[in-house]
Amino acid sequence: MKVRPSAPAVGTALARAVTQGFGEWQAVSFLLALNLTVGLLAVAPAIPQLTRELGHAPLAEGKPLLSAPVALAVLAAMRDGARTSVLAPLLLLGLLQLFLAGGIARRAWLGDRFSAAEFLGASGRLFARNLRLACWSGIGLLGVGLVAVGSTTLLQRLGHPPLFTLEGWVNGNLFSPWSLLQIALLALCFAAWRLALESARVLLWRDDLRTTRLAAWRGVRAALRAPLAVAAFALLIGVALLGVFLLARLRASLPEGTVRWAVLAFLVGQGTLWVRYAFQVAGAVFAAEQLRQP
Repeated sequence: MKVRPSAPAVGTALARAVTQGFGEWQAVSFLLALNLTVGLLAVAPAIPQLTRELGHAPLAEGKPLLSAPVALAVLAAMRDGARTSVLAPLLLLGLLQLFLAGGIARRAWLGDRFSAAEFLGASGRLFARNLRLACWSGIGLLGVGLVAVGSTTLLQRLGHPPLFTLEGWVNGNLFSPWSLLQIALLALCFAAWRLALESARVLLWRDDLRTTRLAAWRGVRAALRAPLAVAAFALLIGVALLGVFLLARLRASLPEGTVRWAVLAFLVGQGTLWVRYAFQVAGAVFAAEQLRQP
């Protein structure tokens, strides 16, 4: 019989997950490099045309990097046939995330010395199963959406202002005690869904499961049997969102107009992605720690 983990055990697992997530700098940097590769593939079709049009930047002399003349010149070049696809990079990025899930699960369970070959090997071996698992997890995400709709309808019938109504956004009455309660409920539901998904991904690698439906069900059971772990995972998601938001705000507040500021803005943007991937690894590690519980 499995025993629900205690609060100190969950806290220890959460701290260990964050520490290992940020300690996996090689794996996180590898994820970031792959993300940059997708970005380069997205803009690659436009590079030759933009180089011919703006290679010597005749319109940018003495003007900010994002000046109106340069922006108009870029738009003109895009109209001349350098326009890139938007959906294709997003689709490639989504497939890349599913591909990398196997490698992240392996790192979360083993935590041994990083090897790009072993990381990619685990990613490739589990890609088809993680793709099927994503389809099963869509049912859980649909359940979270039904909770959002149901809680909104219930609050409206009780005469309390819910969060997801146009009236609340127009009148500025977004955060009442009832709407905060709704936010907490949805945060826990979303955290349970994410923890179940991460647990299933780890189980796919640890037990080499072929049936993704079984892995999804075992992941749900692992999440539901540990409500404290779900709350801790919700806290982890909240801290991750806060960290990414603060770095994004820093990126947006940087001045424009020089190459140095542009380089700094690029580095801060990549640092934001690095933190995001570190927390992604930490989430997988936390799920693995819960699966280790007796």
